[in-house]
Amino acid sequence: MRQLFIGRCEQCEQPFEKFRRGNQPYRFCSLRCSSIATNRARAKSPEDHARRQAAASRRWREHHPEYVLERRTRRIERDRDKIRMRPPLSDEEKQTIEMFYGQGFSFKQIAVKLSPRTGNTIANYLRTKFTIRPRPVPRGAKSHGWRGGRWKDQHGYWYIRIPSTDPLIEMGGKAGIAYEHRLVMARSLGRPLLPTESVHHVNGERADNRLENLQLRQGKHGKHIVMACLACGSHRVGPVEIMTLTED
Repeated sequence: MRQLFIGRCEQCEQPFEKFRRGNQPYRFCSLRCSSIATNRARAKSPEDHARRQAAASRRWREHHPEYVLERRTRRIERDRDKIRMRPPLSDEEKQTIEMFYGQGFSFKQIAVKLSPRTGNTIANYLRTKFTIRPRPVPRGAKSHGWRGGRWKDQHGYWYIRIPSTDPLIEMGGKAGIAYEHRLVMARSLGRPLLPTESVHHVNGERADNRLENLQLRQGKHGKHIVMACLACGSHRVGPVEIMTLTED
């Protein structure tokens, strides 16, 4: 028959009852009181976490001394090989590097003259002697990834970037980008297109932005329908004021 244990919690000092599972008396009424009393419920700070990590690493090194010795030996040999292959810069080399840098040579050009020194070695030394700002990133037509300022979207239309000096810059919005077929039509008309105007590709090829393949339409155009003057065929169709006859 299970025996009932009656005691008082050492943390909250409240009486409690529990069935015995052995001969040891209970000290706490719950797991929460036990965690608080043994400091397990306290929030861990970054310093405590770093301290535990350092202790665990120290214990691991104590249990694996042969592996630690092997890693240390490999690291010493690797550093020795680096020093043997690329010894530190001599005073003469440092003076030569400073002279070439003062003459306007780049890191790579100086490294070619001081072979087998690399450009990183030259750059690391010069940064300790001079205040060297990073090179500005080339943008626009000066960038190595420049593709003419036009690219195709997922629907097959060509986008084009409008220069800030272009009179049609307002068609590009905040980003300065617009559809190429709309720009071609706007340049032929000599004015920006209205938001209600659309441009249709006659042959259905969206990448063919020749002027003879474009039609100016009003609103969302449908297939094989275009607004044009029935008398002369002009596409310059727009609303006009109605003229009324007045009696004399």
